Amino acid sequence: MPLEVGNLNALETFNVQENRIGETIATFVLYSFLTDSYPHHHIFNILIPMVSASEGPIPTQIGQLTGLTQLVMTKNFFNSAVPTEIGNLVNLETLSLNFNRLTGQIPDEITQLGGLIEAFLEINCE
Repeated sequence: MPLEVGNLNALETFNVQENRIGETIATFVLYSFLTDSYPHHHIFNILIPMVSASEGPIPTQIGQLTGLTQLVMTKNFFNSAVPTEIGNLVNLETLSLNFNRLTGQIPDEITQLGGLIEAFLEINCE
């Protein structure tokens, strides 16, 4: 997948559901949308669910995507704490991070998400 996908200025939804792209997909996708050269506040949905084999930490820069209404990264291998910057996603309605390897406490900043309708954080263990 070319890095230039992060330059798709009209892109509203990025969905890589049920594929075998590999462990770098989350880092690639998130960091390509989080470049300093263009703030991607128009991205509304990031869907990286269902055995995409993404792993590593959830980038703290995720909080820069303030237009997100859906963040779905279910059934991967994310292995960090949920970043406190998640509280910056004030438009978020759906947060799905279940079936990963997340660690630590659920950050208090989630309480700042007044429009949050669904939060799936269960079954995060090795």
